Amino acid sequence: MFSTPVLSFMLQWNAAKASCKLLPVLHASLHTGTEANETCKCGIIGGGLSGTSAAYYLRQLWGDKPLHVDIFEPQRVGGRLALVNVDGQDYEAGGAIIHPRNWHMAFFADHFGLGRRTINKRTHGLYNNEKGLYFQTSPWAFLSNSKVKSRYGGDIERFHNLVADTLLSFDRIYEHLYKIEAFTTVENLLRSMDERFLEQIHTTAAVMFKDAGFSDRFINEIVKGSLITNYSQTLHAPAFLSSISMAGAEPGSWSIQGGLRRLPEKFLEVSGATLIPGEVTHVFQKQSPNRTVSYEVGYKKAEHETGREKYDIIIIATPLDPGREKQIHFEDFPGGLDLPKIPYHPLQVLFTHGKMNESFFGKKSVPTHIMATETDVFFNRMAKQSPVNSGGVEEKEGYGVWKLYLNKTPTEEQLHSVFDDRNDLCLMHWRAFPEYTTTMELPPFVLHDRLYYANAIEVAASAMEMAVVGGRNVANLAFNQWFGHSDRIDSVNSTSSLGSTDDSINKFNVAFYK
Repeated sequence: MFSTPVLSFMLQWNAAKASCKLLPVLHASLHTGTEANETCKCGIIGGGLSGTSAAYYLRQLWGDKPLHVDIFEPQRVGGRLALVNVDGQDYEAGGAIIHPRNWHMAFFADHFGLGRRTINKRTHGLYNNEKGLYFQTSPWAFLSNSKVKSRYGGDIERFHNLVADTLLSFDRIYEHLYKIEAFTTVENLLRSMDERFLEQIHTTAAVMFKDAGFSDRFINEIVKGSLITNYSQTLHAPAFLSSISMAGAEPGSWSIQGGLRRLPEKFLEVSGATLIPGEVTHVFQKQSPNRTVSYEVGYKKAEHETGREKYDIIIIATPLDPGREKQIHFEDFPGGLDLPKIPYHPLQVLFTHGKMNESFFGKKSVPTHIMATETDVFFNRMAKQSPVNSGGVEEKEGYGVWKLYLNKTPTEEQLHSVFDDRNDLCLMHWRAFPEYTTTMELPPFVLHDRLYYANAIEVAASAMEMAVVGGRNVANLAFNQWFGHSDRIDSVNSTSSLGSTDDSINKFNVAFYK
């Protein structure tokens, strides 16, 4: 569903076969009557998927009512959706693929007329230092299916059922959001989908899959490998994170012609929001004579210029990561502000054009996607890439652009062991996703009166689709609070009757935009 291409062969075989303390703050400042017709000014900090999608939904929700939205972004719009140029071609450096059940991502890519780019067929391999490349699929589907079935047996059927069950529950969130319902906490949002999701947050992946009857081989190879690959985590990670990671095995993934960052760029364009190319340094709370809360944003522009803007609503759409170099300072909040303190994982992504060293893997034919199944391997995953625009240059046999996911900078010796020949090396650094544990406290979407945190959802699981869900939820919150729709806030549970078909989701979206 979200980002696990290396597991897709498994489902191909099957196919062939509460935060109540915030509510008084919310309800105390609901706008009604004349105030609701005043121009609302909203500042969004962060121009990634969460921020730009929130701006888009705010514009749709407000309709012809007066609204002004600014988005602060010091770099290029897109956030963790970015491109890197290698040997004259552009490649995805962050989020890379859309899965069929990424309803928001898929709908808007088509709705905005962004061309789909087919993902080349891949072969997959499992690697650890002790055994080397100890399992790989075949370019021929019938051989791959046979190998997978022989190795994992009944786990394949159990896996398919688990994925289907997870996605069916997850789909409930789309109906809630379509109805302009909103949630003040990640806990309430998860509960609206399935009470079990909350239990999975505080249960390890190892325990959940063992209790579900999966074999040790499947757990140690596929479950663990997907967590290492996608989140630099092990079997001690939360079971919900593993469920999201495993759901990415749904076949039929694709991408956007020209790069996935075209989607947040389109969100920004259609929203009509004003892009302010500046880095936010401060958020000040202001109290007006009528006791209405407002905010002032302090920011830095190029050439050491500074600026300040006043807003009725603030949406934080960038991680409040205590490990990031430049922090946002929140000032003049009576009693202070209790901010989430969830550290983010430093991930490095290396690109190089070269020829894979087959002797390193002990195979004449190396898979296009290789997943590490132990944490002592110097890479989490390596994958052969295709440029974001169709019609890339034809490669010499054995050559290509490779993308390696790493937890630390590789040594020259490590790179030399993997590649016979290479050039045009590029290393990118990301604060990619939270450091997940089963003891993490789920943060709120509401930090203060009309001060929202879209990225709170990442503490459950970080993914592109989750980012848009977070953006849409805070847009709904802002709308409901501003116009006094308190009955739509934290008022639902996981009893939705929503079906799980493409048509049902698109019906909700299309109806909303007419």
